[in-house]
Amino acid sequence: MKTFKQILNDIDIRSEAADNEKSKNILGNIVAKMSDRAATDMKLGTLIEEVRKEVLPEVKAGYEELTEEEKADVGQLLVFSCGLHSLVHFAECCNNSLTEAEKGMFPERVPTSDPTMNKQSESATCRLVRTCSKAFARGGDAKNGVHLEFNAYVQPFLQEHNLHTLPLAPYRGNRFNILFANASHVFFLRHQFLSFLDGRQNNRLLKSILHDLKCPEFLAGCKALGLISKFVTTPLWSFIEDKSIHVMEMSQHYTSLVESLEYAASHMDEFLEGRILVFGEGTPVNRDSCLDELLKPFEHDDIVQSLLLVIIPAVVKLCKKLFSDHLQDGKFANVEIGSDLYNKTKSVPKHNKFAESIFAYMDCLMKARRNNSTFVFGTLQLQ
Repeated sequence: MKTFKQILNDIDIRSEAADNEKSKNILGNIVAKMSDRAATDMKLGTLIEEVRKEVLPEVKAGYEELTEEEKADVGQLLVFSCGLHSLVHFAECCNNSLTEAEKGMFPERVPTSDPTMNKQSESATCRLVRTCSKAFARGGDAKNGVHLEFNAYVQPFLQEHNLHTLPLAPYRGNRFNILFANASHVFFLRHQFLSFLDGRQNNRLLKSILHDLKCPEFLAGCKALGLISKFVTTPLWSFIEDKSIHVMEMSQHYTSLVESLEYAASHMDEFLEGRILVFGEGTPVNRDSCLDELLKPFEHDDIVQSLLLVIIPAVVKLCKKLFSDHLQDGKFANVEIGSDLYNKTKSVPKHNKFAESIFAYMDCLMKARRNNSTFVFGTLQLQ
């Protein structure tokens, strides 16, 4: 909040307005805020709303003639949540669900070839996806990774499926949807990984991957996450990124998401066959070779179904929490096109990816040059 006030003060100085009218007008015109659901961020919204109410009598014409109810409505700061952060929460939810499901699948403990490859609170399926990315994706592990060798090895397979590059992304530099997208690609490339690793396990990372690839439960988990990627998270991301869709119009997509997943939980065969379009006929599904592989009968589809019966209800519960404002009886539900609230929120984005990219860039600089302060980097960016 101190930083925000300093920015307003700087604007006043630059505009040479001694009475601070510029900052007050800016405050009076702020009607909405984007949040990432962090507790500190929510508190900031409350503080900004309090400051706005103090300046509204000075900057809004006819404010004193308004009723108390109208003043409360004008003074309210609308708080929206970043849509893309929901994908991060989806990944956390699926990881937790897989962890619990895997514990029930093995009589003693979840198998692992090397405990050093484990991460606290990470399911074995997610471990397989992460280690495959680390070993095979461009920009992965420079010491133990084999991106160049595998990329050369897999070229004939990629050309056969009309793919120009290896469809596997590094975790570094990617946050949204990385688990789901990479899980689908691990399942798609599983046979290529196995044949490549035959006789090539010359380090602990590759040995761990080979061990996990031979475990049907973990591959089933990759297929479950891959199906969610193709029919849920990737289409949702496209709606969130689509600038032609008003933030209030997301209510229909969130409602369709919850209703379709509730239906899928009791009609799992249809979901496995790709016959449930989560967002209706307009669901943007990329019909590529990876999807074809995910929809093919898999010898362990019974395990895939068991995992989805755990994952999907958990995701539905999460969606009802994350999107409560847009679902039935929520404050942003059923907002009519052309209404005052609709027009007032025309400029509201559906995500804060730009701000996140700035934070990531700053974080990268701070790690690369640890002796410098944030003030130095902020000054350099301004210049």
